[in-house]
Amino acid sequence: MDLKKNHRHDGYITINEVPTHIITYGGWLDTLQDVKEKKIVILVIPEIRINVTFENARKMYFSGNPGMIEYYQLFMETIFERLDRKHSVIGISHAGHVRVPDNYRIPKLSENEHLYSVSGQLKHKLLFIEDYLPDNISLILIGHSIGSYISLHLMNLLPKQRVLKAILLFPTIERLAESPNGRWAWPTLTYFRPIILILVYFLSYLSTPMQYNLLEFYFRHVSNVTQGNRWSIPACTFAASLNVLDVHCTNKWMYMAKTEMESVNELNVELIKSNLSKLIFYYGSTDRWCPVSYYEKVKELFPLADIKLCDKNIDHAFVLQSSAEVAKMVVKWIEMSIIRIY
Repeated sequence: MDLKKNHRHDGYITINEVPTHIITYGGWLDTLQDVKEKKIVILVIPEIRINVTFENARKMYFSGNPGMIEYYQLFMETIFERLDRKHSVIGISHAGHVRVPDNYRIPKLSENEHLYSVSGQLKHKLLFIEDYLPDNISLILIGHSIGSYISLHLMNLLPKQRVLKAILLFPTIERLAESPNGRWAWPTLTYFRPIILILVYFLSYLSTPMQYNLLEFYFRHVSNVTQGNRWSIPACTFAASLNVLDVHCTNKWMYMAKTEMESVNELNVELIKSNLSKLIFYYGSTDRWCPVSYYEKVKELFPLADIKLCDKNIDHAFVLQSSAEVAKMVVKWIEMSIIRIY
């Protein structure tokens, strides 16, 4: 476990047979076991998404982030600091998406697909909460992209009183394969996955400095997220992205993404209705994974719900450029939620 001066703790624990990367702000997990009074913990559940962006008819860019919690370091730190360090912030990577120390063993995908599917990832988060967060801890869930889908279903599986609020950022909670990006991603995940894995396999043999240089070239000259400025990307993004150059990690997150396309279909209206007062939705105005038409549908179904549409042109993969900006909005929503509850 790594302890930073800014109260950041970093370590690995085994959940549902899979070694898992955890980042916390405000104390490592063992400190929560001794808390007797009621306590609020903010739990961040990441996305697993590659964005497809069109600059013009001839140029198509892929960007985004699989489910490594390290992408969210600046986002989590901003929330922790702006809440005056009063509430612990915990982030959990998706199972199998992160390289782990040599003393850990990760179950193979070929023999354990149930651990790495979207339903397996849901169970992974549920077991983490049940095993590591005592019953006297109330949760504010922050789900991003497929993390929103997982957060919604967690609310159905946990005791009602455990979740105070669920903030769903750029929520991919319906018709994923029918979305503009989903129509491109489905054939990529289905037919081109072996080719991508072969490419990643060869890239994995590059030295770490060469991999960093490759990522810098990508962010500066291929991806459209930096406008040519390497320093507009948080440093944690480069460290997190090294996991994409590991063939085993990439195989697992691509498999999860494929199961998402198969599982995330029609909107679960009853699930939303049963938790409506605890939900905040934040949709993107240019999001090709959950387009504005999805926002309009949810808004029509639940006109009194807290459903917001971004007016800042923030990208679906906001942690690549807009972590602090989104975190500041989230903090305001959390503060209002705590005031109303207490």
